[in-house]
Amino acid sequence: MATSALSTLTSPLQSLAWSPLVKLSRSAVLGLFSRLTEGTLDLTDVDGTSYKYGDPVLVRSKHGRSSASGDLHDARGCAQKSSSSNSSASPRAELTVKSDTFWVRMLVGADLGFAESYMAGEVETKDLGAVFALFIKNRSALSEMQVGLVSNVSSYVQGLLNRRYANTRAGSLSNIGAHYDISNIMYEAFLSKDMTYSCAVFPTLDADVSGPLLERNLERAALSGRPVQNGHGGTTLTGALPRAVYSSDGPGGITPPDTEAISRDAVTDELEAEMLEAVGIEFLSGYFAAINRVLKRSGGTACFQCITMPESRFDAYIHQVDFIKKWIFPGGVLPSVTSLIEAATQGSKGGLVLDSAISIGPHYSRTLREWKTRFEANFDQTIAPALLNDHEEIRRLAPAQQKKQIEVFRKKWIYYFVYCEIGFTERVIGDHILAFTREGNVTLPVICA
Repeated sequence: MATSALSTLTSPLQSLAWSPLVKLSRSAVLGLFSRLTEGTLDLTDVDGTSYKYGDPVLVRSKHGRSSASGDLHDARGCAQKSSSSNSSASPRAELTVKSDTFWVRMLVGADLGFAESYMAGEVETKDLGAVFALFIKNRSALSEMQVGLVSNVSSYVQGLLNRRYANTRAGSLSNIGAHYDISNIMYEAFLSKDMTYSCAVFPTLDADVSGPLLERNLERAALSGRPVQNGHGGTTLTGALPRAVYSSDGPGGITPPDTEAISRDAVTDELEAEMLEAVGIEFLSGYFAAINRVLKRSGGTACFQCITMPESRFDAYIHQVDFIKKWIFPGGVLPSVTSLIEAATQGSKGGLVLDSAISIGPHYSRTLREWKTRFEANFDQTIAPALLNDHEEIRRLAPAQQKKQIEVFRKKWIYYFVYCEIGFTERVIGDHILAFTREGNVTLPVICA
């Protein structure tokens, strides 16, 4: 997996450092950067040429610096300060181009091109979060980078390629495995002690806590029996083999999943699930039909947590391939809240009634910063050796090539953490908890101020 990542990044573009193409690409991309109106971008090209773009007042200023994600860690290595407090500030981003291939990738692939250039070491930055914040705040000015002919053709081709990852039964297992089937040693290195790969809900966004407060996710579900769960411990379903092994051998006496709880004829009072973004838009109605089938007809409650796409961009987004779809969750699609509710209503034929919807996106920003802090702190001593141990094809490489493979892997995960963190901070993606119940369920607690 790691070796194929490096090959995928480099092989198709080895011949792209052709002077006329680079010149055209650089001119087009710099032309778009010249339209930046919020924040600033300091860019240094391969030959040392410097460019400054953005708010004219800030461009002229030599003092002050606003960071979207830097300087967030206290002396103990905890991501103490919330980026949300900086979300309204003007980001000052810096980019250093290390290879002319960067310009071609940006012209052809837009934001996906930037991601792949970063992973390949063709562009560097001291503050990746500031770059993302700058791009988001200037997305209207940069929109032509997404709609140009070359970028459209590239997106179409990527979309065709992504169909191979369709979420059929076999495909879903493969897609989930592409992200989760990595040694549990790596996940232990950045997750909380209970191995919860889920958004924490903090008392305050800047509070110091040792782990996620899962009970907040379940308050509206009013769970009292034995729920079927997906995404964390308990009676858990998973498509990833290492995570399943951890569930059976992990701390706290966690037992293997109870397959009886998910049989066709099973009925449960309560159900919790996450990762609906891995289901696939076209399969959501069928998914909720299955939920409706196993949920108790009288008083049953189902609680779902899902990363979501705003309604305004949903229709365009489902036809595009971005960094997450290609490199993190192949086949995954972020639903909109409306698409989830409509799929639940259609799939259950009205049997699932929406009780509440809660937005916790800013908490995911903090969660991702915690994970990134631990990932970086434990990478050299724990994660890199585990990667080598798990992949014989990397161990067979010369030391220099091993180092390159591991660096691509590291940058991919750093990009993933920061990309999502800033997305939640700037509210361009969300995280929602939706609670459904049955009509006439008077047992649910009433929310009071």
